Amino acid sequence: MAMSATLALSKTNVPNFAVATFGTVGIYIAFTCIKLIGLGLYSSIPLCFIGGGLVGVLTYLL
Repeated sequence: MAMSATLALSKTNVPNFAVATFGTVGIYIAFTCIKLIGLGLYSSIPLCFIGGGLVGVLTYLL
């Protein structure tokens, strides 16, 4: 997240903290997978990336 925030700041000279929202969605997905489904920590990490990426793509498209 720090790299994407730095890239947005360097290109636009405007701080953009909306990128953290996609990371937060990924963390909520991991928490849900761990607590409700019973997945382990390491097996839920790919789902974090997929979920956060999907939210980012949907936000871009809509």
